[in-house]
Amino acid sequence: MMVTLDVNRHGRDFAVGDLHGCLRPLQSLLNHVAFDRQHDRLIAVGDLIDRGEHSLSCLELLTQDWFYAVRGNHEARALEWCAARQRQQPPLDLQLMWQIDGGEWFFHLSPQQQRYCQQLMQPMPWTIALQTGRRRYAILHAEVPPEIDDIDTFYRRLQAGDHAVKQACIWGRERYINNLQRPIAGVDYLICGHTPGDPQDALHGNSLDIDFCAFAIASGGALGMLELGREQLYINSRSGIRQTTLASLGLRH
Repeated sequence: MMVTLDVNRHGRDFAVGDLHGCLRPLQSLLNHVAFDRQHDRLIAVGDLIDRGEHSLSCLELLTQDWFYAVRGNHEARALEWCAARQRQQPPLDLQLMWQIDGGEWFFHLSPQQQRYCQQLMQPMPWTIALQTGRRRYAILHAEVPPEIDDIDTFYRRLQAGDHAVKQACIWGRERYINNLQRPIAGVDYLICGHTPGDPQDALHGNSLDIDFCAFAIASGGALGMLELGREQLYINSRSGIRQTTLASLGLRH
């Protein structure tokens, strides 16, 4: 599942890192930029749920016309459990792993609420493509596999259901681990999450990781939001919201 958004001719586009149930830090960022829900758009890099206090509320953002999100590994795990439950054979190890990784909230919901969550998550695409100004963006949760050098090949293999590509799209960390600086052709920036890191180490080639560990704001994490087209980065941490640019962080490719 891939989504291409039309050019937003009447407002701004923003991308936000892994929310992990952290609704209040997001609301603070939106207020800070005077986000216009009639004209602006917000695209999330997945992992809306788990760990934070407001997983269900973050998931319900998908009902808003101004909000878009790709599928993260936490949604993929939730959907896997829901599919197994429908077959009446949810594996206990999957449930335990999910609960340990922040999914305990889900098992306090009623069966009706659980089905509602499944309905919200099911349509979440693997990627969202859009253009803002002269910049072309691909938004996905984790990474394009290191062996792929151009975005069209990635899209083609993803569309064909290539298992390795799908796994990299929601679980991969090879580019980050190996600090790969080779850019992916056919796109200006890939906006990703999944791997918590420091803003000054966020760019690998033209893959920008904006997961700054929002669920751990109290202990040094942050929620990052990028204004597309202008490359203005807003970082909400325990010391408040600060605004910077990719260029000032040395992150222009």
